[in-house]
Amino acid sequence: MEAPGSHLKAESWKVATADTKDATSAAFDDVAWPMAQKVGDHPQLGSIVGELGRAVVLRRTLLWEKTRIWPTPEPAYYLARGSAQHLAVITDGLPGKKLEGWITYIATPPEFEVVGSSGFYGNNARQPKFLCTQLGLREVNGKEMRVAKVAADKPVLAEWVRRHFIFSLFDLFVRYREQAGEPKTTETEFLYWAEGNGGNVTETVQRFKVRLLPKLAGRQPRKLTFQLWGGWFGNMDDLAMREEILKCAQAAGFNDIVDFDRWTSDTGRKYGLSLTHGINFRPWNMKLAPYLKEHPDERLITRKAQPDDSHLCMTLLLGESWPAVESELKKCLDRSRPGTVDIDYEYGPLKTDGPPHSCYCPRCLAAFREYAKLAPDVALDPRIIKENHSAQWVDFMARRVAQMFAKFKEAVHRLAPGTKFSIYSGYQTLANPEMYGIDWRYIGELQACDRAGAGYGEPEADIYRTVEVLKGIPLLPGLLSVPYDTTVTTPRTPITKARALRHLLASKGGGFLVYDRHSLDGRTWYAIAEVSRLAAAFEEVFLKGKPSAMAGMDITLGQVLSDGRTTLVCVMNQGSKPAEYTIKLPADAGAGEEFYSGKKVAAGEQVTRALEPGDAAVYVLNLH
Repeated sequence: MEAPGSHLKAESWKVATADTKDATSAAFDDVAWPMAQKVGDHPQLGSIVGELGRAVVLRRTLLWEKTRIWPTPEPAYYLARGSAQHLAVITDGLPGKKLEGWITYIATPPEFEVVGSSGFYGNNARQPKFLCTQLGLREVNGKEMRVAKVAADKPVLAEWVRRHFIFSLFDLFVRYREQAGEPKTTETEFLYWAEGNGGNVTETVQRFKVRLLPKLAGRQPRKLTFQLWGGWFGNMDDLAMREEILKCAQAAGFNDIVDFDRWTSDTGRKYGLSLTHGINFRPWNMKLAPYLKEHPDERLITRKAQPDDSHLCMTLLLGESWPAVESELKKCLDRSRPGTVDIDYEYGPLKTDGPPHSCYCPRCLAAFREYAKLAPDVALDPRIIKENHSAQWVDFMARRVAQMFAKFKEAVHRLAPGTKFSIYSGYQTLANPEMYGIDWRYIGELQACDRAGAGYGEPEADIYRTVEVLKGIPLLPGLLSVPYDTTVTTPRTPITKARALRHLLASKGGGFLVYDRHSLDGRTWYAIAEVSRLAAAFEEVFLKGKPSAMAGMDITLGQVLSDGRTTLVCVMNQGSKPAEYTIKLPADAGAGEEFYSGKKVAAGEQVTRALEPGDAAVYVLNLH
C-alpha cells in the first residue's frame, strides 16, 4: 500500500448556467437555486466566485484510499464472537487543508453492528471527539446493511495530528449480534467511506473482509498474571467504549491492565481487572521540578554538565532527599488507587539524551570514585568516565537503580498496603545494563520488586536466565503485537495460542504481558482466551509444577509440566506450516484427555497430532 494521501487527486466539474442544461448539471438538480442568487451565496457550497449567465468551475477533492483501517486487515479483520472489539481508523487530515464536519461512514451486514467509537484527548481545544450515530438499516450498493456514522466535532487538521500518531485515529467498536442466531457464514465484508467540508471533499467507498471466530471463553487466573497494556486507554474520550474494552479483556482472560486513570482502577474491578499504574519522573507524572526549584543545589547534573530542573541527584535520592520522591509517589497512589505501581525502566546510563538518574555532580562522582576504587588524583568527568571507566559506571548505576527500586517497593507497601511494585525492562543479557540500565541480578539480590516484566522476542535462554536471577520474583515475559507503529502498513501478526502458551510455560509461574491493545484483533483475543482457560483450570500446576523436556523435541515446541498428581503434556506448533507430531505420553502419569478437543487418551499411549501453524495441544493426565 502506498503512503497515506498518495492517491489524492482533484477533479473538476462544469456547472451549467441558469439558461443552459446538460448532463454535467444533473448532480445539482435537487438543489433549488433562485435565479437572482449568486453561486457564491449558496449555503452548502460556500464562497465560490461566479455569476449567473457565466460558466463556473467547481472543484471537489476526491480521496482515493485515504482513510485506513489499521493494522491493514489482510487477509481479513478477525472478530471473535461474544464481545465488542476495536479496530483503529486512521483519520489524519490533508496537509494545508482544514476539514470541517468530517464524517466516516461504516456499513456492516445486518447481523453485525457498530457499538460506538472513541477518539483520544478529545477534551483538548483543537483535538476532535469522534462521535458515533446509528443510522440503522440502509441500502448500500444494492444490499441491506447496517450503517453508522462517526463525526468529528472539530476540524481535522493534519498539522495537529502530526504531533503524535494517537491524534490521527479513532477506535471503532464492532460486534456480531448474537440475537441474529448462528452465522450462515464466517466470512463477510464491511464497507466504509468519508466526506468533509459539506461534501466538497469526498472519499470513494472502500471495503475489507471480516472473518468471524468462535466466542471468547477465557477465564481469569487468580494468581498468574495475564497483563494487557492498554494502548492509550486512559486518554479515550468515550467511557462506554472503554468499558467495552474491559469486557473484552475479561472474556479473553486478562486480569491486569496497564493504565494510569482512577476510572480504570474503579471500573476494572467490576471485570476482574487490576490496574497497573505506570509511573516515571516526567513532569506530568512524579513532578520533582517544584521541589528542585526550591532546592536548586540538589538538581542532577547531566552528561553535558548542565543542571536538570526535573531530576534529583541520585546520591540525594537514595539518601536524605528521598521524602521528596515519596511525596510525589503518594500523590500517584492516592490519585489512581492501583493494584500495582510499575516503572518502565529503559535508560542507558551512558546515553547523552538525559538518562534520569546518571548524575555527574561532585557527590555522585565521589560515590563512583569510592565504588570503582579510583585514586583521589584520577580526574573524573562524563567524557573520561565514558572513555576510561564505562563498564564500572554501568555497573555502578545498575546497583544504584536496584537500590532505588528497593526504596520504591518499601514505600509502596507502607503507603498503600496491599499494593505491589513492579519493574519492566529488557531481559537479563550482557547488553541490558548498558542498553537499558537494568541488571536483574541486583534486583533479585535485594528483592527490589514484587513482579518483573521483560521482553520482547522469543529468546528462551534469556527468559530462563532472567527467571533464575530474580530469585523467586515472578516474571512476565513480553508478547509484542506487531505492527505497533501506525505508519507501518503491513498486516498484523497475531499472537497465537502456541506462542502465548510457550511464554506462560517459560515464565515458570509468572504469566505474561501483551503489548499492546491497539494492534490486536480477534485472533489474539481468542488465542489468549484459549490459554487463559487452560491456566485457570490448572493454575496450581503452572505455579508449582516441575518442567521437563519431551524426548526428541525442542523445549519451545514440547514440554511436560507436573505437580506430582496432574501432568500437562504441551505441544506447540510455532512454525509457519502445518505439522504432525508423534507424542509418547508418560506411562507413570496416568490416563486423561486432550484439553481442547476432549479426546480421551490412555496412560503411556503414543498419539499423533496434526497442528495448524500457531495451534497447540495439551494432554491432561491424572493419577487417581
